[in-house]
Parts: sequence; structure tokens; C-alpha cells
Amino acid sequence: MAPRRIVILGGGYGALYSCPRLKRAARQGKVEVTLINKENFHIWHGFIGEMLVGKISPRSILTPARRVFQPAKIILAIVNQIDREKKLVSFIREHDGLPGTIPYDDLIINVGTRQSSESFPGLDEHGFKLKKWDHCFQLRNHIPRMFELASSTDDEDERRAMLTFFVAGGGFSGTEVAGSLASLAKKVIKKDYKELDMSEVRIVLVHPGKTILPEFYGPRVNTNQVKQYPSLVKYAEKQLKKSGVELKTETRILAVSPKSVTLDDGIVIPTRTVISAIGTSPQALVFGSDLPLTESQRLDCEPSGLVKGCTDIYAAGDCAAIPHPKGGEIPPTAWWAMKAGDHVAKNILRAMKGKKPKPFKLTGLGQAVSIGNNRACAELKGIPIKGFTAWVTWRIFLLYYFPSVDGKVRLLSDWMISPLLGRDIIDMSVDDFDDFEIKRMRYQPGELIVEQGRVGNTYQLILSGQAIVSQDVDGDGVDDFVKTLGVGDLIGHDSSDGIAKYSVKSDDVLETVALRHDEAEDLARTFSILLKSEHSS
Repeated sequence: MAPRRIVILGGGYGALYSCPRLKRAARQGKVEVTLINKENFHIWHGFIGEMLVGKISPRSILTPARRVFQPAKIILAIVNQIDREKKLVSFIREHDGLPGTIPYDDLIINVGTRQSSESFPGLDEHGFKLKKWDHCFQLRNHIPRMFELASSTDDEDERRAMLTFFVAGGGFSGTEVAGSLASLAKKVIKKDYKELDMSEVRIVLVHPGKTILPEFYGPRVNTNQVKQYPSLVKYAEKQLKKSGVELKTETRILAVSPKSVTLDDGIVIPTRTVISAIGTSPQALVFGSDLPLTESQRLDCEPSGLVKGCTDIYAAGDCAAIPHPKGGEIPPTAWWAMKAGDHVAKNILRAMKGKKPKPFKLTGLGQAVSIGNNRACAELKGIPIKGFTAWVTWRIFLLYYFPSVDGKVRLLSDWMISPLLGRDIIDMSVDDFDDFEIKRMRYQPGELIVEQGRVGNTYQLILSGQAIVSQDVDGDGVDDFVKTLGVGDLIGHDSSDGIAKYSVKSDDVLETVALRHDEAEDLARTFSILLKSEHSS
């Protein structure tokens, strides 16, 4: 008898528990498990905050996929379609872009969610998203770079902008990052950047709700939870303010640009660092499928984990709205995802034996958030805990569930080294000037894009909007109008010496693509050859 083909989409927390549950059946030849994921590693998001501020190394929160997802065969790819009639999954291989398909008997959808940054103009172009590993790693290197650049400039306004860290979203992730940044700033300025002053550092946490940490007032989706923890929220707010974090509640982002954030109350905050910890939306695969969704835009599931209307498609993790035993949906957090992954795998094995699936019965364990300075807020089985005790509990909880033994050893090692040797402030990013890097930019009306007399090496091609070119001809500090630029025009510095001969400001909302002078010249030569080739043929 051929083994049952089980395909798992996504290497999130649900897969961490689905795969081990299927291991015995795989050894017996009863099932064949395949996992499709974009990366060959699993990210432990619980320690992202500590990684960003150099408390632990980036490697310490990553685990090789081939170790934690055994016995699954791993395919590095992006899934683009589910054919329910043919029982096929279509994908694009990550390493070479070639298409492929794989048949399934049972399918587990574990693709998680994505940050819904499209609601905030400019956030996609200029914000670091905590959901994406490449953004997290870039941010990890960007933070010490800002301290380095700030320490080497005499421009007071520029230095303050570099030392301003803006965090969008006051949930667990945003609050943890804000608290971690406050703690980092005090430590590195005292030890490594003595030429800087803490009064120049600004950490701003913005949240649209009445308070931060809405999870302690009930999760983001309906779970019929009635118990709330206002004392934990008040404690977190007090500790964050004490550490220097500015809290702006009932405030929304109006726009994000390369050099500032504009809020809905009209305040403009100059900054070079915008961190996105906002709400989430379904992945394109989920939203674009014909599978049923709940009001929370998650896959509508039976208590068994089966997607409603299906007999062979299960879901787990943030994308799955599995009913909570007390009503509503289970929360979209790591612990619930792991337990749901185990639950659906058990029900697949039960179905193979001809048994009825069992409903999801867990009611929860607790939740916790670190707020910096070795402090945390937590509730364990409904019991509120705060301060150092909560922080230790939080660490033990996350360490216990960390998916690999070698990862736990790395974490423990980092935790012992960090207090002795200080934070890791090395910028590990590698800029390869042989690679093309085209960036999308978005400016708000009146923003200075190019300043006369400044050195630069970038061209920007206008995609939409207009810009005003001006020049201080006689050196009296007053710019005289030169011309207006529009769609298709270039903004840039003089390519011979890199010094801007004119100032350029956005006249309205302006969208551009930016690239270095050498890149632009290479592209121009390439297109010139291409056009000649097409003309001759």
C-alpha cells in the first residue's frame, strides 16, 4: 500500500509540532511528508527583540529546517496555487525560479500572515518589517550603523534624526522592541559611544488604541476572553516611560518618508529608523484561494482543524481560525500555533485509522512580553506576574519551547557572554557595489530631496507627482525657482563631483525609484545596446 502523501505549506510554528507527530508513521512507511517553505530555517520570533539589540546573535534564533521538520522532505519554494480538484500544489522553486507541482492526499496550510503595511503610505518602502527575516537582519545591522553615523556628524538635527527610533504598533512585538532599544541606548552610549548623549536619543512607540498591549485586554481576534489585566498594561507603560520611551496612543501614522514620519495629529517626527510591528493580513495564497475565511480574515476551520467544506485540507497557525473551546477563535500566537499543528497531525493519523477527528480542547497557558531592563509582564493561567519574576518566567517559557537542543545551548551561551562583554555592536551587513539596488521612495509634500551643496551619488526617476528645483544663486540663503520636474524626469547630484548644484523639494506626494549613478549609467548602456539590437533585427 502506497504511503499517504501529506504536504505542509509553510515552515512556521504549526509545522514544528505537525512534523514530529508524523515521524513514527513515516518510519513505518505509512505517510510521506513534504514541507514547502521559502527558507531552509525556522525563525524563533520570541527573541527577535534581544537579537535586534545585540543581546543574542542572529544565528541563535534560527534552526535548520532539515532538523526541526523531520521526517519531512524540504522543498525551498513559494506556493502560488492550490488545485483542490486535482489535489495538486503549484510552486515556484526559490533557487532557480522554475515552476513545480506536488500531489497531496492531505494538506496542512501553515503559511502564517503578513504585515498589513499597505494601509500606511510609505511604510512598505521605508519601514523594517518584523515579520520578515531579511528585514530583521537588516535592522539588526542598521541600529549600530545609526549610532556610528550619529557619532561622526556635527549636524545636530541630523544626529537627532539618526538617534530617533520610531516603532509602529504597541502590541507585544512593538513594545518589546521599544523597551529593548531604550535599554540598548543607555548601555552603548555609556560604554561605546561616549561622544553621544542620551538626551539626543528618542524612542517613539505609536499605537492606535487607547492603551498599548491590547493582548492583555483580549487578543486581536474574538476569543470570548473576559478576563483583562489593566494592572499589567499600566506597569508596562510606567516602566517604558521610565526608560525614556515616548508613548503615543490613539495615534495613527499618516505617512512615512525616507527622513520622517507624519502622524494624524500633524506632528512630523524626523527619523532614519521606522520599525513596523502593526497588524497582520492574510497571505496572498490564503486570500486568493476559494477557501472560506472568517471575519478576521483567517481560514474558517472546524474544531478538528479541517478547513470548512474540505475533507483533506487542514490549517494551523496564524492563518487558521480554529474554534476556541470557550468560544471564538484561538489567538494567532506561537504557542497556539504549535498546539494546533500537533492537533491537526493527530487528526490526520486518526482519519487514516478510520476514526473520527477530535475537537481542539486546549484553553490556553498564558502570555508574556518583555519590556526591557530585565522586566516583563505576564499572565500564567490567569495569574498576573510582573517585573523581574515575569521576565525570568518569560525566558524559561521561550527557552523550553525552543525547537532544538543546539539552539538552546547557543542562547544560554549568549546570555552568559552578553553581561560580561557587552552588546554586539558590529554592523555585519555587506554592501556589494557590483549588485544593482533599485529602491522605491515616497515623499510627502514639501520634503527636501536634494540639498544644494551636499554630496551624493544617487539618481531618482519620478514615477508620480512633481518636484520643484531651486537654486541659491547669490548666496543670500534664499532659493530662487528654477523649474518643475514631473513624471519621467530625473532628480540627482552632479555625477562628475557628486555635489548638488540645485535643491529639490517635493511639490506634492512624490514617488520615485532611486539608484546609484554608476548603476544608472550601466543600465543606460545596457538598454541602448538592447534597443539597437531590436532595431537591427
